[in-house]
Amino acid sequence: MSAMSMADWDAPPTKRLRIGMVLDSVSGQSPDPEVAAAIEGMATLLGDLGHRVEATTWPEPFAGMASAYLLT
Repeated sequence: MSAMSMADWDAPPTKRLRIGMVLDSVSGQSPDPEVAAAIEGMATLLGDLGHRVEATTWPEPFAGMASAYLLT
């Protein structure tokens, strides 16, 4: 099966996505204001395109995961 090019599209896809938006990192820290604004701006754009964006939290297996990767 070959990949489709942009010329193969007649119209935008009609399937809408349900997207979870998480602002905090896996360590629980809030992002810098500029990063939060960029994330929220992208969520607004996706909503304007017809997708459903919902604020959520990390699933339990990921919560606190950062401690395994941080040197202390």
